[in-house]
Amino acid sequence: RALQFASEELRRDQKVVLTAFAQNSTSLQFAEREAVLSLVRQRGWALRYASEELRRDCEVVRAATSQDIWSLQYADEELRGDAPFVLELVRQQGQALRYATEELRSDREVALTAITCDLSARQFVAPELWYARGF
Repeated sequence: RALQFASEELRRDQKVVLTAFAQNSTSLQFAEREAVLSLVRQRGWALRYASEELRRDCEVVRAATSQDIWSLQYADEELRGDAPFVLELVRQQGQALRYATEELRSDREVALTAITCDLSARQFVAPELWYARGF
């Protein structure tokens, strides 16, 4: 938690942030955006420890998910419910549907896009959509 009391300059320093993160992963919540962005590009799962503000940041989440699609589960729910953003992700990896909001897992376009990309994503489609006429 040393980053909590560090200057802005130190919280922006990628080496300092990486060292602090290695010592205590929860310190990432105090790091500045650019340092977090750099870290999640290498370790997508680190998004889990980013501040709430950065877990709502499209660019940060996009960087994390491009490295590790499973990091989408740590993104803010509002972002996981953003149709254009989730569509972008499921086009690249259908398995991203797993961490989309229930509403988007029930969305025909999102679900079909995910399944088209990766047939195994069908397991994450909301059950009511399977029984919908024309699906």
